[in-house]
Amino acid sequence: MITIITGIKNSGKTKYIEDWYRKEPKGVGCFARKVYADGHWLGYDLELAPHGETIPFIRLIPYRHLLKDTDIWLHNRFAFSRKAFCTAFEWLDAAVLKGKGPIWIDEVGNMEMKSEGYDIVIRNGIAKGLDMRMVFRYQHLEELIKHYGLIDYRLIDCNHLTNDRKE
Repeated sequence: MITIITGIKNSGKTKYIEDWYRKEPKGVGCFARKVYADGHWLGYDLELAPHGETIPFIRLIPYRHLLKDTDIWLHNRFAFSRKAFCTAFEWLDAAVLKGKGPIWIDEVGNMEMKSEGYDIVIRNGIAKGLDMRMVFRYQHLEELIKHYGLIDYRLIDCNHLTNDRKE
């Protein structure tokens, strides 16, 4: 079963998927962790589940030097660590190839809609019929459904959850 956790920016999507994983700590995933310094948001690190390794992943372009990665790529206002992405990709891909689910991805976005990023991992997981749980922004939801040809999926809309249910 494909489950899409959706909502607008800051609607609680990441908190929802993290809480769900803590209640059902099965499978393999990557979770985005917001990174702050002196009250300023810098970007995201990735936590690889289940073992909990955290790696620097995305920084706002003015903070890209904090990635300490000589191989970065720029996308919109972000700098991505290619090393971190490859680590996360290999982590997820190995789980999909072994048929080890559920697969947890926080978050699927513009890159996957361009057949980049985790796109092949998601396609392979769908083809194998794996249980996949993905975060995706609400405004592009129809594009995601069309891109992956999804017919049978579960949708969790964080825009409509009460504060009690998000926590």
